[in-house]
Amino acid sequence: MDLTSNLTIDPTFDPDDSLDLVYEPLQILIAITSVASALANLTVIYVILRFNILRTRCNLYLSNWALCNLLAMLFMPMWPNLSQEEWHYVAGCIWSEFYYGAAVGNFFFVLILLVDWLVMSLKRVTWCQKVHWYVMGVTWSITVGISVASLTYCLLNWSYPLTQVCYLFTFLVIFIVIIVVFLVRLLMVNVLGRRSMLNSKVEPIVVGSFWMCWTPSWILCYGQLFQLFYTTQTVEESFMCLAHSHGWIMLVLLIVCDKRFRVCLRGGLGIREDTETVQNGVNKEQQTVLLK
Repeated sequence: MDLTSNLTIDPTFDPDDSLDLVYEPLQILIAITSVASALANLTVIYVILRFNILRTRCNLYLSNWALCNLLAMLFMPMWPNLSQEEWHYVAGCIWSEFYYGAAVGNFFFVLILLVDWLVMSLKRVTWCQKVHWYVMGVTWSITVGISVASLTYCLLNWSYPLTQVCYLFTFLVIFIVIIVVFLVRLLMVNVLGRRSMLNSKVEPIVVGSFWMCWTPSWILCYGQLFQLFYTTQTVEESFMCLAHSHGWIMLVLLIVCDKRFRVCLRGGLGIREDTETVQNGVNKEQQTVLLK
């Protein structure tokens, strides 16, 4: 029996031709959002480190947060998916573990910034102003240590995703802490009359925007983890696009809400500004708060 007599050939496709990868509009949107957030994070880091008047404790935490966010943008799982080449197993391990490690560091610095703001708003604690370098060093050490340990597990095929476990855990912790801190702030301002907590608005606004951008991804992540519901890849990518758009949203909020940052950004862009006048105004504000 001649089996080849039943075979047909599709004249519309030449097997010698290469198959071009077609990108979905949502993937293109995520790529554009990620690039915009990466540039925004670079801008935040540059402006804070460039001008002395911005090198405050909270701004240093903010710049480290932006650096972790920038690393997460660079190691997003989406970039290998957009490539038409098959990635080696080792490269996949490095890419995946460093992404989740940077995301964990991202959550750490959000948590540190928020707790530091709450402590300093309730009571001016001098030791908080002296240990920020140690806090940043310990946080980076933990982040790098988790990433390297999880990468080792991945390369040895031990199948223990340490960074992903830490990602889920810190995701849950920061979600709860943000809610608790904002409830405490509401109680202190409206019930106990601590109006001084309203003096500093940048930190809670930036963290609140982070909470709003990441909450849909948090719900989706834990809903699927505990098999509460299932969704499509389009919904997952849409929520991830919203989460990673916080980089440029944070830059916009800093420009709108922080006069010092806005002036220094204009100076960094070559627009002349009297930063000494801004510094004098900041000193007067700090003296006023101390007198209260």
